[in-house]
Amino acid sequence: MLLRSGHDNSVQGGVVRTNIRSSSYTIEASYSVEQADVTFIGEEKLLKEFDVLNGVKADSSLIVKLPGAKDEDLENRLSPALRKAIFTKGVEVFVLDPSLSGKVF
Repeated sequence: MLLRSGHDNSVQGGVVRTNIRSSSYTIEASYSVEQADVTFIGEEKLLKEFDVLNGVKADSSLIVKLPGAKDEDLENRLSPALRKAIFTKGVEVFVLDPSLSGKVF
């Protein structure tokens, strides 16, 4: 498994991007993840700053942390461009609402 991290100070006070590659054989060199199978967005603000679906495979998964999300609000919280890209690439979207868990501090 290969882990690479990068940090961008100029967006939203600092953004960390982590790429993880896993393989059944030893990876000899470091490769960037260009077409991700799963993408996790931990801050809703990042959806407005980045084209988060630019580096995802067709038929991949997108997990978005949206505290307090309701089904009827999702259309307003996800931009039209993002919704179109989700549809075009066939991305499966999962909404993570930490406020629904009693274990979240």
